[in-house]
Amino acid sequence: MTSVVDVWRAIDPEARLVSHGHDGLGDAVRGVQRTRAAAPHLPPQLDGQLLIADAAHVAGLPLDAFVATLYEAELRPVAVLLAAVPPSAVVERVGEDVPLLASSRSVAALADAAAAYLD
Repeated sequence: MTSVVDVWRAIDPEARLVSHGHDGLGDAVRGVQRTRAAAPHLPPQLDGQLLIADAAHVAGLPLDAFVATLYEAELRPVAVLLAAVPPSAVVERVGEDVPLLASSRSVAALADAAAAYLD
């Protein structure tokens, strides 16, 4: 089974880890879905999913609040990849419940690359 770290390295080796949830990086990932990370546009809950979210939808929102919103929507991704994060942006969070990765690549580019890799 492919792990989050496998997908991460394959689709964007320059993406950076934001959270300190290192333990979750070894979790198995079964697929990827294009998404908007703001309700009501969240995808249905599926175990083992890598969630790719556009950073524009969490701009100005503390990342811990964003993760809490995912949990309120009953989503339990094995990791979240924030797309289109400007390289100069400082992205920080406190919690350690789900690994968060930040990439400067677009949502579409990451979703296509992840889908191709997982196929």
